Amino acid sequence: MHIEKLVIATMHGKERAIGPVLERDLRCRCIVPQFFDTDRFGTFTGEIPRLDSAINTARNKCQAAFDLMGIPHVIASEGSFGPHPFIPLTNCESELLLYYNFDKNYEVCVHEIFTDIRFGSQKVCTLDELFRFAHQNFFPSHYLILQSDLLGAGQTIKGINDWEHLANEFEQMIHRHGQCHVSTDMRAMNNPTRMKNISKTAQKLSERLTSFCPQCNQHGFGEVDIIRGKLCELCGASTNVPTSILLRCTNCGFESPRPIPSDMLYADPGYCDFCNP
Repeated sequence: MHIEKLVIATMHGKERAIGPVLERDLRCRCIVPQFFDTDRFGTFTGEIPRLDSAINTARNKCQAAFDLMGIPHVIASEGSFGPHPFIPLTNCESELLLYYNFDKNYEVCVHEIFTDIRFGSQKVCTLDELFRFAHQNFFPSHYLILQSDLLGAGQTIKGINDWEHLANEFEQMIHRHGQCHVSTDMRAMNNPTRMKNISKTAQKLSERLTSFCPQCNQHGFGEVDIIRGKLCELCGASTNVPTSILLRCTNCGFESPRPIPSDMLYADPGYCDFCNP
């Protein structure tokens, strides 16, 4: 696969996580558009809601970067945070990376879920509560945001990374609005843990872009889904335990399952909804 220039559609420093991986593996030069506003597609703090799905938002970012730069190879990232889809009472980070080739009108998308995250939000009434939240979330290396209203309708102060600044802004917000909410700043350049996870997702994308379909020889062949359904050892019912990884070609649609190596022929009953409801 030969790519001379690759555009990374970001305004939040994601090129620092994505660029080194792809420049090394694809032998390309990564470029970031100047004055490129990705906040128009939605912000974590709610002033601008994200109106589309994660993948369509990434597509829209790619299209906007292509319209601006005219370079056909573009990558966009989209992240979201919330409850883990499989692990109860656990928050997670979902990172999506999309490569779009506008010459061939074809895309490759990868998606990763991480539980190692610095993500949270809390209403705080005292400096002690605020500083406790800050310590728990690795402040000041991980920046914080203060808001008078979590829906983004009130005052929002982003990018706080200094203890004195944090205290002063908190006291002023309490004085003006009578309340204050503190949140982790999830913009990539202000959250080193998220930046690390984006880099891991970029590695997965790189592996896809350097893998070729055994049927049509197009790059982008790789993991698209996990096939679940290993049978319970006790009752024989289907469980949520994975059995194989589904590989698919983005270009021709060829699919091939790859069994997940395991010493266990059956699933532990602890993972069975019937034996362990």
